[in-house]
Amino acid sequence: MKFETKKTDNGVEIIGVSIKQETHLIITDNIDGQPVTSIGDYAFEGCVGLTSITIPNSVTSIGNSAFWGCTGLTNVTIPNSVTSIGSAFDGCTGLTNVTIGNSVTSIGDSAFWGCTGLTNVTIPNSVTSIGYYAFSFCTGLTSITIPNSVTSIRDHTFYGCSGLTNVIIGTSVTSIGSFAFSDCTGLTNVIIGTSVTSIGTQSFQGCSRLINVTIPSSVTSITGSPFSSSSSLTGVYFNGDAPTLEYHSNGGLRVFNNSPNVTVYYILGKKGWDTTFAGRPTATFMPPKPPIITSPSFATAQIGLPFTYTITATNLPTTFAATGLPPGFILDPITGVISGIPTTPGNHTVVLSASNALGNATETLVLYLTNLKFHRSENNTISVSGIDPKVTGDLVIPPTFEGLPVTSIG
Repeated sequence: MKFETKKTDNGVEIIGVSIKQETHLIITDNIDGQPVTSIGDYAFEGCVGLTSITIPNSVTSIGNSAFWGCTGLTNVTIPNSVTSIGSAFDGCTGLTNVTIGNSVTSIGDSAFWGCTGLTNVTIPNSVTSIGYYAFSFCTGLTSITIPNSVTSIRDHTFYGCSGLTNVIIGTSVTSIGSFAFSDCTGLTNVIIGTSVTSIGTQSFQGCSRLINVTIPSSVTSITGSPFSSSSSLTGVYFNGDAPTLEYHSNGGLRVFNNSPNVTVYYILGKKGWDTTFAGRPTATFMPPKPPIITSPSFATAQIGLPFTYTITATNLPTTFAATGLPPGFILDPITGVISGIPTTPGNHTVVLSASNALGNATETLVLYLTNLKFHRSENNTISVSGIDPKVTGDLVIPPTFEGLPVTSIG
């Protein structure tokens, strides 16, 4: 394959390809002895037949519209060497899955604009900046977690993501931009991080399935009409003092315009509240307490077999976290379910977390990955019955199995 290139101070930049009909492209880490360090603007624009591409670990940046209109591209892995992504994949309507490397710090304006087939994307904790329109009209996305490393959500970032149902906004985000989640018509649950101080105009406009929203005490100002035309919205719960309402030049001050069924709830004793707020009636409510984790502190997984563990907690936690999971294990942050298939025996100490608007709780889970076999007796005691001969590694005898103590070795 002949790539069109140009020399840079650091090596070589890919600026084009000689045959746009190629279906599979592998970019090597060097060309003519020079490292390939970047993919330039419009490099693969209009390669509609392209279905897969391999990007080497030497690449550090991907330029604007680098893959614009590559409608046949289905999966992309962005290597850990890449630190910035421009509007690289706008219009890649066939793209279903994107893996973003853990060195990326910025996702540029319109980076994935109009990727209607995109169903799964994980934003790593390295990302600090997400650009305007970055995921606009990604109608196939159903959930998104904005990590704690991100400090702001810009205007129109998730505009028109009609399939989006769940959003978790990290605890470092301080502002939500105008139209950030506008016309996310499938959105039913949004968790606003406890560092957000301002909510922009029309940020949740047209979220017609959104029923309840909790506003953290950190919010001090609301601009324009962030919850207009959210026809199912019935309860907006404020955990702090009444925020300042600010007019916006293009829409005045109509916080709940065309959202007629809203009641605004506040905590008794907080300041600035009256019988109405932004034209809607108010009422007091008792805030929930911080969660208390109640799930077991020990769990055992057998090598090669599917394993699940559910973090349980009191007081209606809205999000879960787990650090120190073994390789191959994942956590669903909404349900608290940890799942995976263990491959190597050993003990792992996992820090569990459950959070709601009032705080978070942490507990330690000791996860035993074992190559042993077990037998449950009629009186519900557990004994070690053997070892899987196909599995090598350390012998780990856990204190419990399926919630019952291991009492003997057969």
